[in-house]
Amino acid sequence: MRPKKHIGIIVSIVIVIVFLNYCNCWDLTSHDIKDNYYISSIAVFKNRAFLTLPRTSCFNNISYPTIIEVPWIGSRSVKVKKSIAFPPGIVQVWGVCDKLQDAVAVAVQEPETRLWVLDAGSAICNPKVIVYDLNFDVEFQKFQLVGIPHGTLTSLVIDENHEGGLVFVGSKNENTLVVLSLEESLWWEVSLRTEQGENVYTEALAISPIEPVLFATNSSKENLYKIKLESIVDNFRRKNLTRTAVADFIGNKMGPSGGMLVDLKGGLVYYLTRDYAVVRWDGSQSLKAESHDILAQSFRALPFVPCIFNGPQDGIWALVNPHAPSECPVKGEHPVNFTNTEEFKLRTRVIKLLKFIKKE
Repeated sequence: MRPKKHIGIIVSIVIVIVFLNYCNCWDLTSHDIKDNYYISSIAVFKNRAFLTLPRTSCFNNISYPTIIEVPWIGSRSVKVKKSIAFPPGIVQVWGVCDKLQDAVAVAVQEPETRLWVLDAGSAICNPKVIVYDLNFDVEFQKFQLVGIPHGTLTSLVIDENHEGGLVFVGSKNENTLVVLSLEESLWWEVSLRTEQGENVYTEALAISPIEPVLFATNSSKENLYKIKLESIVDNFRRKNLTRTAVADFIGNKMGPSGGMLVDLKGGLVYYLTRDYAVVRWDGSQSLKAESHDILAQSFRALPFVPCIFNGPQDGIWALVNPHAPSECPVKGEHPVNFTNTEEFKLRTRVIKLLKFIKKE
């Protein structure tokens, strides 16, 4: 049974963000990485932050490390040059399949101090999930996702309330959800459909901290779905049956979206790609425009947000990139987004959105 959490106050940090004239960023030039690098995901553990830099992004390179550890800087106005390829001492060589190839998502499991990394694989290497022990920065377990096409897996979330921990992996492919059990040392695929037989999209996932449900959507579509975690676990126990689960269609978001997260009061926070805005839907109300609050909006400060994440002390943050993954430039030209120019260069990679104050 999930413990009840009493949340006292939600403080909205930003309504409209103006252009930021300070630098709050990580300098990765020691890895020969230029400032317009693309980060798909971030996880924070104490004063450490882990960034995934997909090698298949046109803004990155196969010679770059695909996961980098940097100091967590929060809202401080500082440019940090300290960074190391993770795990330390391991060279992440492209084409060497037991090493990380194309890290696209990362999550921290607490209090077990484990880091989960989703590797989308390559033309010659299977996708995989690697679990690291953050006490010693060593590999703890590896799941080889044989049979899943490379480049299709996109997101990873952890159900901390399930004994031993369950991990859910989203996919660009319709109706596909991958589930991993560390306790069982097994993984399996679940085929998702609505009761009406409609396709379900899992490219972006968010797990609720207050009820046993998983939210799923597609970045280019407005459909939002909810899956009861109990149905996924029950299907695993029935090993002689086809593993399927029913997803409930909730409604349409306010538009195509980037990263999303369920907060401590059950609100769904997500980024609207067309409006350069982060909004919060009150999950206790129907999914319509008047049930949303705008937390932050700025063309210049929020050109693309692939990840909404939990930071220290119950803060919710947005991870910012200067371009969307689809804005690959023609050779010799700049991306269309003006934040690549020196005049409007992106000044921060993380923006604080909400702060929750707990009452015991």
